[in-house]
Amino acid sequence: MSPILFCVYIDELSISLCRARLGHMFVGALAYADNLVLLAPTPHAMRLMLQFCEEYPKDHDVLFNADTFKCIISRPRGVASGDNLNHDICLTISGNAIENVESWPHLGHVITNNASDKLDVLSRRSSFIGQVNNVICWFSKLDCCMNTRLLRAYCFSFYGRELWDLSNLHVQSLCVYIYIYTHTSLATGSVAYLEIAI
Repeated sequence: MSPILFCVYIDELSISLCRARLGHMFVGALAYADNLVLLAPTPHAMRLMLQFCEEYPKDHDVLFNADTFKCIISRPRGVASGDNLNHDICLTISGNAIENVESWPHLGHVITNNASDKLDVLSRRSSFIGQVNNVICWFSKLDCCMNTRLLRAYCFSFYGRELWDLSNLHVQSLCVYIYIYTHTSLATGSVAYLEIAI
């Protein structure tokens, strides 16, 4: 289904979720392409939202696949990372349990229960290194100017980077990889493969 058709089709569910009035300001349902993200301040509020999602298919001939649902429970500040908050919260959709996870990739970003950028930046760094090595492998015979254009177009797209904490050491590590590549392959006119280090 195209993103526009999905938005038209799911619009009534979004309106119903907004009418749930779980607070004075509602930002609890984010829909994009064929993805729907539900955000709730408490397990009870999430269960109410899931009830709306269970009733919606009855009138609209749509089916939610519980296997694709994931639940990330954010830890309160000050709670150690070793503390398991997931064990006592069980959410269901259409009678099927929703799996609790600590992190999950969503629309190209890795979202974690502690709001850390670490996994997302590491994932982007690995993708960057792989893309650079692909360009080097397939286009190493091209001149420096064309290689630079290919790198800009294919390797230097870091969608969502505006959300990163730039003081994060992993962001700095990514910058080091970018610096190493540009100076070893473009400044000297030769091409060097990057090692993948995670």
